[in-house]
Amino acid sequence: MLLSYGLLGLVLLVFRRRSNKVLLATAAVALLLPIAVGVMRLARAGRPDRMPDFRKLHKVALQAYSQGSYLEVARIRASEVGFYVNYGN
Repeated sequence: MLLSYGLLGLVLLVFRRRSNKVLLATAAVALLLPIAVGVMRLARAGRPDRMPDFRKLHKVALQAYSQGSYLEVARIRASEVGFYVNYGN
């Protein structure tokens, strides 16, 4: 937690002596960027019929988490990260 505050403080030093216009433009970009990323994700995800079968994914993950080895759990976690990058939360 302190590390993230420290890094954010270092980034904020860049804006210390900037004009109000620059601060407002940066704030607008920071607020609109997640919306733009969400729209891009939605466009990239494609049609709903190309979405994965969630029941099958859940069953495989539950099996790995309850009875799988460390390697199986790590493999499932890696695929989940890829899933969330492609399809969002």
